[in-house]
Amino acid sequence: MSHTIIKPTRDEDFYVVYSSVVDAPIRCGSRAELESTYEHAAADRFARADETGTSSKLGWFGWDEQSITVREGFRPDAYPANAWAAVVARTDLRKLCESVDSSGYWNPPEGIVTWEFFDEEDDRG
Repeated sequence: MSHTIIKPTRDEDFYVVYSSVVDAPIRCGSRAELESTYEHAAADRFARADETGTSSKLGWFGWDEQSITVREGFRPDAYPANAWAAVVARTDLRKLCESVDSSGYWNPPEGIVTWEFFDEEDDRG
């Protein structure tokens, strides 16, 4: 499965479903919300996320990872030239998730995204 449940902070009932296909969160909410809307919301996955910060059996996105890379979900014109991804602090994942507009794009509050850039020239024209 290409989805990982991330628990951004230990003391909050909030989870993010991260897709490694699009390298971005695809769902978020409380455990109860995700259990009622997310088809892969198995109890053992939430238990692992509660214990380690991630449902990944390999430990990807666990408590030791303080930032998460987000590649999709921003408006095309929101990416700075040569940017290939945004980096969001683990503790800011909720703010990112709550910034989705009615068109489904991220509109993160100022300062929670750091852009990663290609070293090459922009090929978008």
